[in-house]
Amino acid sequence: MKNYDETQEFMRKTLIGNLLSMSKSLDYQVPDRIKCDVKVKIRKSRLKDINLMTFLGGFSANFIIPDHLGIGKSVSRGFGAVRKLFSNGQGGTECNL
Repeated sequence: MKNYDETQEFMRKTLIGNLLSMSKSLDYQVPDRIKCDVKVKIRKSRLKDINLMTFLGGFSANFIIPDHLGIGKSVSRGFGAVRKLFSNGQGGTECNL
């Protein structure tokens, strides 16, 4: 990815895909198109001699997500844990990852 905007768009699309995948695994049909804003910093990490791309930051979405739910890969290792900052009152959530 060449610049910050391209990175944020990639992360936004990835997050939407992960939310849809999570919904499918919980047998929940999403009633509307998922919209979100992402503000993250990408970092490089190592886990068991494997290079990983990780990120730290937050997002807001028109989708309510319970605290401590894991989104993305390696959730069993503690990656992708969501913590709600506040609800916007319209069925959306702002979260930290």
